[in-house]
Amino acid sequence: MDLNAYWTPGPVVMALLKHERLPEPVWEPACGSGQIAALLRLWGYAVIATDRQGYGYHGQAATMDFFADGPAFTVGSIATNPPWEGIGRWVKRCCQLLPERAALLLPASGLGDVYNPHLTAGSALGLARVIHVGRPVFTRAATGGPFTPKTNVCWFVLARGHRGDAVIHDEADAAGRRPGPTAFSVMPQPPSSIVRS
Repeated sequence: MDLNAYWTPGPVVMALLKHERLPEPVWEPACGSGQIAALLRLWGYAVIATDRQGYGYHGQAATMDFFADGPAFTVGSIATNPPWEGIGRWVKRCCQLLPERAALLLPASGLGDVYNPHLTAGSALGLARVIHVGRPVFTRAATGGPFTPKTNVCWFVLARGHRGDAVIHDEADAAGRRPGPTAFSVMPQPPSSIVRS
């Protein structure tokens, strides 16, 4: 098991869904134990969940390396909480794959990689949205215990053809530690256009 894996809290995924519609199918290439993929599916999205190894998520379609393996399927968008080591590699790979949208959950310092012209040069992806989620409490894969990062965390949403400024949303509570009950007291419902019968 990858000891650097951290499972994404549900309210953090809900912050993304509150502000972004993701073109389908959505690829979750670092699905881990499936929190992001499961919530996307609950909202009616078609999701292809993969990871470089298995973590026991029953909805994982395949074991594949995001960098070495080209997807043998259509990718409408990417939504993932990738390992935070080597953020630049993830940004560059998204720019190479060129989905309509790529939503990456990264430390706020990852903004430097998102704007790095050496990584995004020649790509039609531009930073369209930043969703600040504070310092959420993740679950450590290795121990099952809590983990709170020392830095703020944001969804960075890259969009094909976007030029200009990014829209910024703040979904952290007033203390700035994690999405709290005040930010998520009323959970948004799935948009009717993506709810399937």
